[in-house]
Amino acid sequence: MMKRWPTAMIESDGDYRKDAHIEQLIKGPLYKHHQPPVSPSSSLPASSGVDASNSDASHASNDALPRLPVPSIQDTIQRFLPTALPLARSQQERTSLRQACDDFPQQAQALQQRLVDRRQSLGMRDSSWLQEWWNQMGYLQVRDPVVVNVSYFFHFVDDPTLDYGDVVGLGGGGSGGVYDTDGDDGGTSNNHTNNKNVLNVQRGAAMLYSTAEFRKMVCSGRLEAESVGRGDRKVPLCSAAYKYMFNACRVPRRRQDAYRMYDPSRCSHAVVSRRGYFFSMEVVDAESQDPLPMEVLEDGLRRCIAMADELSSLLSLSSVSSSSASSSPTSSQQQQQRQALPTRCKVGLLT
Repeated sequence: MMKRWPTAMIESDGDYRKDAHIEQLIKGPLYKHHQPPVSPSSSLPASSGVDASNSDASHASNDALPRLPVPSIQDTIQRFLPTALPLARSQQERTSLRQACDDFPQQAQALQQRLVDRRQSLGMRDSSWLQEWWNQMGYLQVRDPVVVNVSYFFHFVDDPTLDYGDVVGLGGGGSGGVYDTDGDDGGTSNNHTNNKNVLNVQRGAAMLYSTAEFRKMVCSGRLEAESVGRGDRKVPLCSAAYKYMFNACRVPRRRQDAYRMYDPSRCSHAVVSRRGYFFSMEVVDAESQDPLPMEVLEDGLRRCIAMADELSSLLSLSSVSSSSASSSPTSSQQQQQRQALPTRCKVGLLT
């Protein structure tokens, strides 16, 4: 079971040390190497719900996690120069580059010492000297478009190994029936398109189910912590970023954006998009946080498809019949369209 957070939402400025109380609350294998001791660098807010006198929270430490070192100047130059030299356009540029690298150790001594002092300071004893700068200046303060430039995203194309013809003859209705975009119950007037919809619904439901299972492992701390290496040389990796993976978002701010993390035990839906419409769809049981059965997820996705297609059809009809120059429906028309939709629990149009 997921542990309930003392508050429904926590806003973060990107400093892992300020969010350490969440890891201490969740615990589990995911954070077995990463529960920092209670110290000035990771003080617990009064509302954290973590007892500072608890032996697990007070005495667990980051000792198993190797701390990020400050690279020596010479090591930095040895890594930099081979990658920079091929970019030089002339022998003069190559000579100047080598000379700059020769001069740099003397020029950078004071800065190097400041980095070493930062790493050794009390405030960084249980953290990385780089993480705050990385999260804030390298992420939250960046003003480029987030997707592609900063954050990853996933785009799943149609599976070329699926044979859409295999679905013909399954019949209409039920969780495995042909979905008919023309509205004919079980019709086969556009079988290839309908069969493709069936398989995409099934594939989408399978992705939701697997994601929900993985989400529960992450949010409950049951996921095993990652490591690199083998045998005695295996080294555990930091798990701090996992708590931003689900039920979290980036909130725009003028100078620096913020993270918002929502208590996963209070969240049970996913957002489904089709034809420019967005739907909130229940994907896990609100109590156990287990993924809903596949047939329930498939049914929810089919209903999202049907509602989006109906809304698009109504929008097209209103555009053709309207004498207004604008093709967008009025707010009253939109309200009538939403009221005309079938109302079922667990799936709803987001406005």
